Amino acid sequence: DWHGVTYTSSGTYTNTYTNVAGCDSVHILDLIIDYTDIVYDTISICNGASYALLNSVYNNSGDYVDSSLNSNGCVTITYTNLTIELPLNSSINQVGSQLQSVVSGGVGAYTYLWNNLATTQDITISSNGLYWLIIMDSLFCPIDTAYYEVNDFLPTDISETGIGTFSVYPNPAIDMFTISFISEQVQNLKVRVLNIVGEEELIIESLQDFIGKYTKQIDLTNNSKGIYFLEIITNHGVINKKLILQ
Repeated sequence: DWHGVTYTSSGTYTNTYTNVAGCDSVHILDLIIDYTDIVYDTISICNGASYALLNSVYNNSGDYVDSSLNSNGCVTITYTNLTIELPLNSSINQVGSQLQSVVSGGVGAYTYLWNNLATTQDITISSNGLYWLIIMDSLFCPIDTAYYEVNDFLPTDISETGIGTFSVYPNPAIDMFTISFISEQVQNLKVRVLNIVGEEELIIESLQDFIGKYTKQIDLTNNSKGIYFLEIITNHGVINKKLILQ
């Protein structure tokens, strides 16, 4: 507002007046109008982290509006779409001789590091033991480590134990497991189901001079959900299998 006139555009404006001496008095206005700056941001952060902008700190996903004054005293408006990602979680499943990673949360692409220094999503194993996997996502969120104890790895040639066509199904199960195998020679067998610490025998069956097909249903309905172990002791070795009761 200058000399009773409102200006809404940048430019140079003049007004001429006559001063007390009768001379012209020229007033010049060099006007620059700075407009409001509008900024749109899309932000993703790790679960449990906070996002700070100006005087605000945000801990939940959502759309936020913040404003501030720039160096010219004009307003800058920032619209932020904030996503707090799900926690980064990982686990390991065993399928035969392969350990498969299962990852959720965070933001892909993921990077993998196994304790054997493999950097692939899945690995092939050749022996029992404790395996671990470190997962990192593209946001470098807190690393998640998964552990898996392999104690049911079967030899490549299971016939060395005198057992063939071995299977356990379903596994995992909610109550009942079915064991099936064929003893290919006459031998003494012992079938046991143990708790996770291996100290309590839940089921035990001894077979003397057994040959042929063996099928048995294992009922764990009255047991707590968790991990149990099936052990088949033969004349030539021991077969171990993990049972998962869901």
